[in-house]
Amino acid sequence: MLPESVAAVAGPPWFRIDLPHPDLERHLRRGIDELESRTGVRLEDPRSGLCLAAPSGRPPPSGPGDPARIASWASLLAAAASAGVGHFTVLPVPETPRWATRRDPSSGRAALSIDGRPDEGGLGDRERQAILATLRALESESSNSGCRIEVSFVLVEDGPAFLSWRRSAATAEARIRILADLVVEGSLGEEDALRTVDPASVAALFEGSFDADARARAAGEGRLLARGRPAQGGITRGRLATSPAVVESELGHPESERRPWILAARELVPHDVGAIEAACGVLLVSGAVDSPGAMLSVELGTPCLTAVERMEVGPDEVRFGRRGVRCGEWVSIDASTGDVYEGRLPVAPPEGSAGGGLASVLEWADRRRRMSVRVNADTLAEARQGFAAGAEGIGLCRSEHLLHAPEIAPDLKAVVEHAVAGEAPPEGACARLVRFQQEEYGWLLRTALGRPVAVRLLDLPLHEVLGPASAGGPETNPMLGLRGPRLAALRPEIYGLQLEALRRAAGEVRGEGRPVQLEVLLPMISAVREFEDLADQVRRALGPETAVGAMIEVPRAALLAGEVARRADFLAFGTNDLTQMTLGISRVDGDRFVGAYVDRGWLPADPFRTLDVEGVGRLVAAAVEAARAARPSARIGVCGAHASDPASIRFFESIGIDYLSCPPGLVPSARVAAAQARLG
Repeated sequence: MLPESVAAVAGPPWFRIDLPHPDLERHLRRGIDELESRTGVRLEDPRSGLCLAAPSGRPPPSGPGDPARIASWASLLAAAASAGVGHFTVLPVPETPRWATRRDPSSGRAALSIDGRPDEGGLGDRERQAILATLRALESESSNSGCRIEVSFVLVEDGPAFLSWRRSAATAEARIRILADLVVEGSLGEEDALRTVDPASVAALFEGSFDADARARAAGEGRLLARGRPAQGGITRGRLATSPAVVESELGHPESERRPWILAARELVPHDVGAIEAACGVLLVSGAVDSPGAMLSVELGTPCLTAVERMEVGPDEVRFGRRGVRCGEWVSIDASTGDVYEGRLPVAPPEGSAGGGLASVLEWADRRRRMSVRVNADTLAEARQGFAAGAEGIGLCRSEHLLHAPEIAPDLKAVVEHAVAGEAPPEGACARLVRFQQEEYGWLLRTALGRPVAVRLLDLPLHEVLGPASAGGPETNPMLGLRGPRLAALRPEIYGLQLEALRRAAGEVRGEGRPVQLEVLLPMISAVREFEDLADQVRRALGPETAVGAMIEVPRAALLAGEVARRADFLAFGTNDLTQMTLGISRVDGDRFVGAYVDRGWLPADPFRTLDVEGVGRLVAAAVEAARAARPSARIGVCGAHASDPASIRFFESIGIDYLSCPPGLVPSARVAAAQARLG
């Protein structure tokens, strides 16, 4: 491989070495002396055999006096000498060197440009082919990062003489296209190319991006307002709003007539779910990626940034440091990079699943990964998005999120209020809940086309339905209170309503001649008998063809995983709650101090982003081992936020997890990360 800043002239015996500073001549002389003594090849005087020139005052990537760079010159001369090229001659530099690249910096498409401008015939065919050949060779030799290569050259009598080369910035789309082209050209193997792909860039490409030139202009004009922490990726543009009620009111209009709003708030609560669904983007002062606002944004697929720097939310204006943006004015969010811009940036169309190299990368990944990838989908739109992104099923449908819909929320509240009070729920509300859920589940099953659909039964903390003061009195810690199976223990008919809706939906879809693969997940399991009794209720209602699984979210369930696995058709780790309960850190409030823990080295990373392998991971690994020992055929998945984190996915691969389930926008990146984990 040619070292950086050293390249062969078109055809031997000409070689040229670029020196950024004349003082380096003595270092070169030392390298040549060592070379001669080692190889026994006598080279001519360096002053008559080497070109000492700094092209256009641009230093090559390596700095002056870099020992590795000096050694690379000697290596080049050694290779040249062993190849029988023993003559090195000075070539005059007749002009200011020019820079050439064969890649568009934004798309990576093959297009020769000189000094940043497209080549329009200024070069002869011989010179053009020589430049392209050199660029292809350098791309191949530096392809471990899919980088864009530029080479400096001057035109001499015998053609282009190449002085140096450098790696240049390229977009994610360009890097992926370059890698795909190199594989097609045979310069790089698929597995080597796949190892270099950044999974996060795959998700961004699938969703589209802002036009690169417009983004650069906006930053140059000072319209980059702030940066935040991505919770749910995607790009979006809309009018700024600070009132959830204003945004939620758009749900009353037909979808084609709704105005695009970006909702800015210190924090949002579960009752704001309608506003989050109606918004095209969410900006939060709170830094917790597992706060209610962030989690609901992820679940609804709404682009969201948390911990937006210097953002202060007022009733009529949002301030970003010294800059103020009034409600109703346009802003643009790139929730993949974390950038917030003033105004409406033009959007480059998403590459999607075809063209530009992304399709190739995903094909490579799918051929090599072991873990399957499903989607977390609570709505028809999320299911369609996930399947379009390559999901192999719905790994988690959180039924409580269906019931946040404004048209059914009052009935859910009435049913839960009566259950908490120990009273039979009102029949009218129950009937409406069944009809509503039947329709929603039916569309999910139809869209799945026979792929698995795992519906988690109701797991809703009381305060998210009834507010802080419930009919049974306020709960001090509602996340550990009357939720999931505990509510069902008091009023079994709560789950009965859901099972009736699922029975009707599955029967209706099967009656249409469509395949159905329905699965039911029981949440917050903490006792073996608890799971047995609830699983019996599910099997009586839906029949033996419906798989029943246990969510492993409570440490006690993880410790009893072997016994649970004997009675369950599958297990699914809910690593969000499992992390919270194992570390004793609130997902909502932990952002106040988790960063300090990481800075002090008390934790290796934010445990709600990357799985705490030393603690939570040890518990998960032990649970998987116990489950496999008790039931070797047990199917085991992960449905928490960690199911899309590359570092966590590597751990899941190492312990034999079977499937991952993540938000729709992260399905492509999870496919790539799962393949990379398999490759090691």
